[in-house]
Amino acid sequence: MKKQLEEMDNYMQRWLSQATELTDIEFHWSKDQDSWSIQQVLMHVVKIQQISVDALQKAYAKHSELKNTEIKNTISSAILKFALRSGKKFKAPQIAAHIDNHVSLATVRQQWENANQALNQFVEAYPIENKNKLIFKHPFVGWLSLEQALDFLLEHLKHHRKQIESLYSQLKSK
Repeated sequence: MKKQLEEMDNYMQRWLSQATELTDIEFHWSKDQDSWSIQQVLMHVVKIQQISVDALQKAYAKHSELKNTEIKNTISSAILKFALRSGKKFKAPQIAAHIDNHVSLATVRQQWENANQALNQFVEAYPIENKNKLIFKHPFVGWLSLEQALDFLLEHLKHHRKQIESLYSQLKSK
């Protein structure tokens, strides 16, 4: 699980570092009103991380009620991973769909650091005996274990990589 956490942070740190090379106008630029800017994509990723940490903490507060993983959860996790890797565009869940386009890079960075630190602390403190417990409810595929939830968060980041790369390309060609 530590590897997944490190990989997530590496992606975000690389994107945040690249964003320091942008002007404020470029950081908030989108090709049209239906498209996101780099700032919005980064904040979306941060928001998903924050929401996920909150959900994990709330579910763990009721740890005595957690159920064991079953084959259907493993299949659901695999389907989710495949879907995110497919390159297909998905509609964001309502809770993470609206992202304002006025947040500074410093705010994005700080919110990422806070969410990432909270997730790392949660994972470090998570008891090994709960490894096979369902603790995270994904809005589309249902309940997942902690490791499956981390797989989702990492795949979610990777899913947005092409979007961010495309935005950088569009900015360079302007």
